[in-house]
Amino acid sequence: MKGIYYFFRWVKWLKYKKPYINYTGYHCGCCGNWVNEKFKVPTYKSCGEWGDTWGLCPICKGGETR
Repeated sequence: MKGIYYFFRWVKWLKYKKPYINYTGYHCGCCGNWVNEKFKVPTYKSCGEWGDTWGLCPICKGGETR
């Protein structure tokens, strides 16, 4: 069922001329630091502002500790 729902979100995204959500950065899920790195997310893949702005900073992604 999720595949069908995802497919229709994608079709709706195409119909509305492929809109994107632009963000100026994200929070690191491990250390909590803010990373100033611009990125954009297609609206059909968005989980909302809170879910879209979490990731791993380059230090935590590399496995280093602070």
